[in-house]
Amino acid sequence: MKNHSPNSVKIPEGMEFHNVAETELQADGGLTLFRVPRGVRETLTPLGRMVAEDSAGIEIRFVTDAPVFRISLGSYPSFLSPYEHHAEEVVLFRGPFLHSRHRIESGRVNHIDVTPWRGGGIPEHVGTAKRRGFSPNVWRVFMGRCARVFYGLETFGYTPRPPVSEELPARRWLAYGSSITNGAVPASHLSSYVYHAARAADLDVLNLGLSGSCFCEPAMADFIGSRQDYEIATLEVGVNMRNGVSPEEFRSRVSYLLDAVAAPGAKRRVFLVTVYPNLSEAGLAAAQDRFSAILRELVASGRWQGLSLIEGGTILDDPGDLTADYIHPSDYGHARMGYHLGQILSNSNA
Repeated sequence: MKNHSPNSVKIPEGMEFHNVAETELQADGGLTLFRVPRGVRETLTPLGRMVAEDSAGIEIRFVTDAPVFRISLGSYPSFLSPYEHHAEEVVLFRGPFLHSRHRIESGRVNHIDVTPWRGGGIPEHVGTAKRRGFSPNVWRVFMGRCARVFYGLETFGYTPRPPVSEELPARRWLAYGSSITNGAVPASHLSSYVYHAARAADLDVLNLGLSGSCFCEPAMADFIGSRQDYEIATLEVGVNMRNGVSPEEFRSRVSYLLDAVAAPGAKRRVFLVTVYPNLSEAGLAAAQDRFSAILRELVASGRWQGLSLIEGGTILDDPGDLTADYIHPSDYGHARMGYHLGQILSNSNA
């Protein structure tokens, strides 16, 4: 797998780390997996620094003929644990097919023993069946919203290999945004709208959602813009900055972000997403409405190539799809949002 950033990514032979921008070797031999490199994390708000350490949407991918295997993982305690019981969840897929769910304990090495069904082989009719993007040859170990540590893969004498391009979706989508994009608050992180939309549009998604911390800092903009591993970007910005960031500063930050992500020659489709509807109090609602108006003005200016607008209200079109905090979608709301956004992204071409 190619290095998707100028930062150090140590990848064990025979594997791919998806959505990983940096790894750090721990004293006990484990590799902590980060979506955002340290140099960028250190420029974020205090909450942003912590949230940027979570492993939301990170996957460990490999192909093996082993009839059984063991993957060893750890995690740091998550600030989400009191609120989201799935923070310690790890989900295994065989290509697009859900295989099993597991919970791991923080602060220790957890060993997950896996026995593939049907003796490890893939029946011919399954291997040739229509599917969304992923070959059933590819094992995908999907991480949730806390910092994960990889300790090793044991295939008991069989040699794993990374997946090849033909075994993966053809296009990649980078999703930057608030806690809703980060995956709050469905019963499973996998149930968030980003993954529903990715499946519907046959995309391989890179989740860079930052709960409460989507502030469009210059270092974050530069990091997103410098990456060469995606063809589509959605920028769901505004809701986290509505309390304390002026409209002028908001316009400046988003413009810088667009200069980085939609730079000349980037050949990307970039979508600015206005604030997803919510039932916030009047003062915050007025601020977010002003921010959404600025996003419309930026797109209408014609300054950036490949830039389009998505109205948040066309994605989350019913306030009844929210939870009782009146801002985060329910499981049902995430599913509907994913369907709506997937229809838009499936028709986008870089």
